[in-house]
Amino acid sequence: MAGTCGGSLVKLILALFNFACMGIGAFIIYLGMQTFQFNDENVKELINANLNTGALVLVVFGSAVMVLAAIGFLGACCESTTLLNFYGIVILILLVLNVIGLYYGHKYIGEFKTNVSSGIQNGIRNFEKDPKLAYALQKIQTIMQCCGWEGPSDYASFISEYPTSCCSRNNYSLKEPFAQCTRSQLVFTSGCKNSPFIQSFTGNVTYTAYALILIILVVVLAACCLARDLKANY
Repeated sequence: MAGTCGGSLVKLILALFNFACMGIGAFIIYLGMQTFQFNDENVKELINANLNTGALVLVVFGSAVMVLAAIGFLGACCESTTLLNFYGIVILILLVLNVIGLYYGHKYIGEFKTNVSSGIQNGIRNFEKDPKLAYALQKIQTIMQCCGWEGPSDYASFISEYPTSCCSRNNYSLKEPFAQCTRSQLVFTSGCKNSPFIQSFTGNVTYTAYALILIILVVVLAACCLARDLKANY
């Protein structure tokens, strides 16, 4: 048993923090699953990015966070110095990996935005010329809930109507990639440049990484303090 009031408080804090970490791990997995929405060969060809790798990294990392948080939670609740010591060592390694991942994450997000921008604009220019690009563009606009890059006016110079994905319709396919709708049927009036999907996704990845770093630092300190307190009372 924790021998002091301070030890009992640290035990409670450690358990709560690890419970929060399990939630963050689940959220990282959710972000990874969101990225898998782009798991289509035509979409990957359009935006020229290996999104499956990024999605897999998020899912694996989120799962690792959940498992480690569960170990820390059990170590605190069961007052196991073995689990706490193991947890402290592994969580320090995770901290280093998280800092490295944050660096590459910023780099990846920048490349992701650039590839999405150039890919969508290329798809718009070749909408009536390349069925595969047209289909990929329709799918991206459906996922990101947007129309064009700057806006629906991007299509005004070469087609009289708009891709059906701008009207929140899914009646397009590889066989019918050029399906269109009228201006009165438009649902998405903002361009993909300002898509809430991109803003929320990139923001969520960054803020989650920062939150994890801060939480890990506090958790490591709490784990060391609790392990020392438990060792002193056994």
